[in-house]
Amino acid sequence: MANLEVNYILKNNANTSPEYISDTLRYIAVHRIEVFIDITLQGITINQVRGFCADYNKKFVRFYIHSVEDFNVPEGAEVSAFYYIFAKNKRIPCNFISPVVKTFKHKGFYFLDTVFPKTIGHTQRRNCVRTPVTKKEIPYLKLWIEDRISENQNAQWVAVANNYFEIIDISAGGMLFIINEKCPMAATIKENSQVLCSGTFPFGKKPPINLSMLGTVRRYAPSSSSGWNSMGIRFTRWAFLESHSKWNLISDDNGVPALANWVFQLMANRKRAQD
Repeated sequence: MANLEVNYILKNNANTSPEYISDTLRYIAVHRIEVFIDITLQGITINQVRGFCADYNKKFVRFYIHSVEDFNVPEGAEVSAFYYIFAKNKRIPCNFISPVVKTFKHKGFYFLDTVFPKTIGHTQRRNCVRTPVTKKEIPYLKLWIEDRISENQNAQWVAVANNYFEIIDISAGGMLFIINEKCPMAATIKENSQVLCSGTFPFGKKPPINLSMLGTVRRYAPSSSSGWNSMGIRFTRWAFLESHSKWNLISDDNGVPALANWVFQLMANRKRAQD
C-alpha cells in the first residue's frame, strides 16, 4: 500500500488524505476484506449487514452486500463502515461515516453506494476508540451497581448518586468511571461486578438515541490519595430504552453499534470545531 506509514496511523485517530483513503479502499477490495456496515437513520441504527468493497472512485464507494432478504435503505440514511487493514504484521482498524447514494440489485446480488469518505478514523490499537467525555455530554446519565451478598442470592441493583461518580472516557465497548470512596457501594465493587448504565446521546440536529448498557467491571483500582477510585467496565449487552425489554448481545468485540456512531460523530464534531 502506497503512503501507508503504520507508526503514523497508530498515533492518529483520523486521516483525511484522499490518497490514503483510496489506499485503504484498494487494499480491502483487492484482499476481499469483510466490512461491517451499520446503516443509520437520524442517528438510530436500523440495519446491520456485512459486505465487500466492490468498486470505488473519487465520488463513491460501492459495497457488495451479504443478504438473502430484500435489502432496502431509506432516503437520508448514512453508513458507518468498519474494517481492518494489515501492514507490517499489525492489524489496523478503520472506520468512516458517509451518506448513502443509492442501493440496487444486479443479477440477484445487492449493492450499496456511499459518498467517498472525507475521513478515515482509526482506533488507537483498540477495536473501540476511547474518547474523553463528561456527564454534560450525556444527559440523564444514570449508573447502577449490583449488590450480591452471596453467589446464591439474586443481584439487586443499587443506584449510584450523581455526585458520587464522574466519567473519564467512553467507547463503543465500554466506559471508564471514577467513583468517590464515600459512595456506599465503593467498598463492595470488585472485578466482574455487574454495572448498568443508561443515558441520552445527542446527535446534533437529529433525534437523540436513548441507550441502556449492561457491563462487567474489568478493572477496579482504589485510590490512595485522591479519594476517587477508577472503575473500567466492558459492555456485554445493550438496548434502546424505547424497547428496553429486548437486550442485544455484543459480538466481534466491536461494541454497541449505535454508540460507535455517536462516539465517531463526537470526535468528528470536535475536530471540525478545532479547524
